[in-house]
Amino acid sequence: MKQHIAFIGSSVADVIIRIPHLPVRQEDINIESQTLSLGGCAFNAAWMCRLLGGDPLFFSPVGTGIYGDFVRRQLQEHRIDILLESKEENGCCFCLVESDGERTFLSHHGAEYRFQKEWFSLLDSYGVDTVYVCGLELEEKTGIYILDYLQKHPQLIIYFAPGPRLSALSQGCIKTLFNLHCILHLNEEEACSFTGCPTAQQAAESLYERTHNIVIITLGSRGCLLLQEGKCTHIPTEAVQIQDTIGAGDAHIGSIIALREQGYSWQDTLRIANRICGYIVSIPGALIHEDELTALSLF
Repeated sequence: MKQHIAFIGSSVADVIIRIPHLPVRQEDINIESQTLSLGGCAFNAAWMCRLLGGDPLFFSPVGTGIYGDFVRRQLQEHRIDILLESKEENGCCFCLVESDGERTFLSHHGAEYRFQKEWFSLLDSYGVDTVYVCGLELEEKTGIYILDYLQKHPQLIIYFAPGPRLSALSQGCIKTLFNLHCILHLNEEEACSFTGCPTAQQAAESLYERTHNIVIITLGSRGCLLLQEGKCTHIPTEAVQIQDTIGAGDAHIGSIIALREQGYSWQDTLRIANRICGYIVSIPGALIHEDELTALSLF
């Protein structure tokens, strides 16, 4: 399979800190554990796409410093080519995981989130026709280079997973992406917060009116909603015991991109993506491996 699906975004050093609860101001608590793991929305999504048989082009800057060195080693161990080198230091993400599995992120942005204009000429040589874009990189001043590339290639299929930062993006940025008819992927809280709608279905309908394309809203243990050609469909899932929710949404969208590329219907794609997402939240961290995926007997 040719590398025509580009994942534009970050590969991040995740510092995962497990705690009984989020501390309140001036409170002292002992953490339960601390681990360092390779993460980042784009990496998590691209990795899942690869596990499902895709050959994603990972378009992610890697910088310097202790976190940059860690990310570089991890990408090499995962046999992922490093296309973009930066002289700036990498940041990291502190992932605070409470006892019920809910996570809170404290992000220090560095080289991994900042793109250079000249880098995007590389994508043309690969014949890219599908791209994944995350909202975090678009927040940066250099996010304009991502938008510029997308506007110059209006034929691209764009999967946009804005994450919790959708409301923080400029109206101009959002309008550009919506006018390019991106396929939207976000969770219930994000969708309702951005649209002001009380329900996920109403939020999906509101977003569809602006993008005129597929809208997918994840619903946690209730599965997800698909809005396609004005029709809303609920795709349920099985409830699981949650370890943590790190990377769940990333795995979901990465699965979707890989499965749609292989010709699966939207309903079958989301049914499989829901099962993968359920497994991800039942284990610590965001990364799974091929043997684990095989054991799920998805096909």
